[in-house]
Amino acid sequence: MSIARNTAYNLIGSAIPLVASLITVPIYLNVIGLERYGLLAICWVVLGYMEVFEFGLGTATAQHVALLKNSGREIRSETVWGSLVLSLLLGTAGALLLVGLAPPVLHAAMNQKSAFAQEVADSIIWLSLLVPLTTCYSALSGALQGREEFLRLNLINGSGATILAVAPLVAAVFFGPQLPVLIISLIIVRLTSVTVFLIACRRTVPLLPPNLLPQCFEVAPHLRRLGHRREPLRASSSLRGKGRPWLA
Repeated sequence: MSIARNTAYNLIGSAIPLVASLITVPIYLNVIGLERYGLLAICWVVLGYMEVFEFGLGTATAQHVALLKNSGREIRSETVWGSLVLSLLLGTAGALLLVGLAPPVLHAAMNQKSAFAQEVADSIIWLSLLVPLTTCYSALSGALQGREEFLRLNLINGSGATILAVAPLVAAVFFGPQLPVLIISLIIVRLTSVTVFLIACRRTVPLLPPNLLPQCFEVAPHLRRLGHRREPLRASSSLRGKGRPWLA
């Protein structure tokens, strides 16, 4: 394992989406307007806060898979499937919380006569779908980290984050600048990224046919102990990344 090479992969994987995001900001303002871009940025912020529901499982998965480097593939597969199921459950809980809390908060914060009030209300259910996708994305990303597949990881992360920054702009041009349209484009990109991650993990972990419920209960205590020790760092990292879609 080359630390310098893997560091270079990480730097390049982070730099490309950052550049793409900076370039597209003036185009966004021209196509969807300042108000909608501000609302889209708020959606990115909310999504960043919802990453707290991942509870450090991505990092825990990375360490646990790394510790199982010389173990049988069946054990690694069970760990990743268990982490994925737990992430999906936690993400679903976060989505339900978002759907429950967002309407009264928005009602209190927004002028209901605003031209965008209905767009925001219609976007909540779509935004909530991004939460479980994000937690699953983190779990699968951790699995690739644990297998030291940094080139593959950064190719998927970098391309996914770049497309995530550009997709709402493309959707606005072809389908209109309404906020639900922009968020649906984010869902499609994130779902595609999760699918690509799943294919990559199937080859590198490798993932075997799952027996999900028993595996979930077996690996949960180990992942939770690791995740608990890393959650404060994970939470602070999430908060620092608010409003920056290229860090998603």
